[in-house]
Amino acid sequence: MPPTLLLIRHAQALHNVASDWSLHDPPLSDLGHQQCKELEESLKNSNIGNEVELIVVSAMRRTLQTASEGLEWLIKEKGIKVLPDAGWQVGVDIVLLFPYNNPCDRASITTLNLSVSFPHSLALESVHKRKNTNPAIPIENADKPCDTGSSISTMAQEFPDFDFTSVDPLYPDKTTDLATNPYAFTPRALLARGQTCLRNLYSRPEKVIAVVTHSGFLRVGVCNRRFFNADWRVFEWDEEAMKESKEKGKGKDGEGLFLLREWEETEKKGGGMGRSEKGVFPASKRDFPEGAEWVDGEGVGEKPAGM
Repeated sequence: MPPTLLLIRHAQALHNVASDWSLHDPPLSDLGHQQCKELEESLKNSNIGNEVELIVVSAMRRTLQTASEGLEWLIKEKGIKVLPDAGWQVGVDIVLLFPYNNPCDRASITTLNLSVSFPHSLALESVHKRKNTNPAIPIENADKPCDTGSSISTMAQEFPDFDFTSVDPLYPDKTTDLATNPYAFTPRALLARGQTCLRNLYSRPEKVIAVVTHSGFLRVGVCNRRFFNADWRVFEWDEEAMKESKEKGKGKDGEGLFLLREWEETEKKGGGMGRSEKGVFPASKRDFPEGAEWVDGEGVGEKPAGM
């Protein structure tokens, strides 16, 4: 039986606070560290959090820190293995100012899609202050310094308790040979990478796997949901939809797509901590740079050459 997936977005990082996308692979902010404590408390008090048998984490600094702090009790007390994986690195993020917890409360930075209508002018106003007059264009692209990881050797030094030997040696390069690079910031590469990540987890023996990754990649390439910083959602595999996609010849070599179905509990609540926006938000052309070759959902199982 394939594993249940506990999908987690990283806590707030410094580039979110400063709106500075030139920060290379930024660490967590002070608020981010606090969010990790809240994440740990939330998962400790949940059944699913205590059933985790493997932790998969994007090899970027902010996700590694989130796993180290937010899942510390699983790692240190229960000895749960941590598996850094280049496949789960950042996909596409759109950044704007959005309320933290309450629309009338203090503001914080999160990643959401600007096609959504918000109750305040503050969100769109913050976009225009960043000298982008078109709110449909992503502010934070996945090939900018803030969304480009550090070398594997650097991460191994910073996180000596984690084993980085299985991380793809191509990481963190995502700009060389865009036609074949599996980490390229293109619709085809990102959607294919999402399918590859899901395929790799589907056949694993663990019953529950926690994944610490990025909101844009989760929404566009994995589950079409939005995640607030350090919030989590739980998914099973939608076997019926997967079977139907196979019958229609979708996915890589017509073998079908790997599709998820969210638990009703986290779907209705808006994440395990109730901080994430409710609803389903599929990938669209506006998630990528203008002129990028678009592929629809039927092509998400096709890998770029060399992947």
